[in-house]
Amino acid sequence: RGRGSYCELHDLNVRKGQDWARGDITFASKRDDVKSPASIRLDMEAQFALAEVAKLFKSDIAAVITDFKTTSAPQMQFEAAIFNKAYSEYVDRSYIELSANFEHPLTFKDVPLDHLSFKLFGRSQVTHLREVKIGYADGLATAMIDIFMPVEERNTLRYALDLKNADQKQALRDLPQFDHIEGSLQSTKTTKPQLEDARVDLHIRGQGPTEDPSMHNGFGRFEIRNDKLGAIQLLGPLSTILQNTELGFTSFNLNSMHGDFHYKDDLVTFDPLRIDGDRAQINSPGTLCLGDQALNMNVIIKLFGNAGRPDSKLSKIGDLITKPIPNLLQFELTGTLKDQKLRSLYDPRNLIPDL
Repeated sequence: RGRGSYCELHDLNVRKGQDWARGDITFASKRDDVKSPASIRLDMEAQFALAEVAKLFKSDIAAVITDFKTTSAPQMQFEAAIFNKAYSEYVDRSYIELSANFEHPLTFKDVPLDHLSFKLFGRSQVTHLREVKIGYADGLATAMIDIFMPVEERNTLRYALDLKNADQKQALRDLPQFDHIEGSLQSTKTTKPQLEDARVDLHIRGQGPTEDPSMHNGFGRFEIRNDKLGAIQLLGPLSTILQNTELGFTSFNLNSMHGDFHYKDDLVTFDPLRIDGDRAQINSPGTLCLGDQALNMNVIIKLFGNAGRPDSKLSKIGDLITKPIPNLLQFELTGTLKDQKLRSLYDPRNLIPDL
């Protein structure tokens, strides 16, 4: 239906196989020499393949959409206005607002996701993703993402992500870029196989070029809750030392790790990085290079660091045991995740006053 320079397709209902779309499309024209509409507006709800969804966006956003793979088409609602480039007064006025819900499992660059939903607000030089909800590794992630697409500069990302209560083993296993780190988070062979419930929380804020994650910078915080942290190879030779100590390391089981970090390019700096048990406490600030897995950390062990109040009898006994040889429990950790080198900072001269 329409009149003059205005035309509307009202209550449009289209179906092809399992795909469908319904809603309104309007066309507005001007009485001039331009042979196509001045604008096209859409107000639709639809369910169709991602390859078709990608056609609604510029090449950069379309490339991201095609990285998703799913066996079922998502349900979407979208509103858009597309203005003719022949009219300079409408430059940068085009937009799209879309909400999508993937109720079934899908993958993004081969990373499995349990479900995904988001709202997208697209403008000529920026796309905002809001209310992003992702099911990942038996946990739930929420996120906000901004994609900046300036005309004469490279595209950049700005993002905030919060992941809660994800399965530690599954989370690392399903991220291809962390394949080399996953092996360092497995239990040592001496550990008796047991059921474990290791959970991860991650909070991260960052930005950088869209096409090169290795050049991003940002900051965040993480926490791992795992009763078998003391037997994890991430601690490398330190784990072996503690397990073989005559103090009986089973009395100093570690069950949580948390830390703050910031990153620039592929260098991640942890400060603090702390591992805790009911009694023991390990502090290990330092850096990890994601590119070559190089470590540069200090390790400080307090065997009774968490044993009750500072003035408790157990803490005082711990002080009597550890204070005479404090440097024996301080190490320098270098090498790589797979080939760690742990060197004691103990200096014999510290035991002989005035030497």
